[in-house]
Amino acid sequence: MAQSVEVDFAEVFAYSTDEAFDYQVQDDHVDLEPVVRDAVVLSLPFQPVCRPDCPGLDPETGERIEDLVDYHPREVIDLRWSALSQLVAETEPAATHEDSKPND
Repeated sequence: MAQSVEVDFAEVFAYSTDEAFDYQVQDDHVDLEPVVRDAVVLSLPFQPVCRPDCPGLDPETGERIEDLVDYHPREVIDLRWSALSQLVAETEPAATHEDSKPND
């Protein structure tokens, strides 16, 4: 699929070999390839899809979500946060028990 991309960028090219400049002029020429490549790559969508209303791919199987019957994304909890989910599970029954008490 071909797609037009329009990007804006501004860079400083210098004759100096000082480390303060990322890009240098060499023999009165500049190499625009890294500048253009970086600008184009940053303008591309993070998760490309075949069309704007496409739901994308299943992150685990790589299958098209549109083709899957009864698709429900699986919630993956980062191991670093798993202790918090246990804390929530412990406090939920207490919260529902307190909510069922009549007001005095």
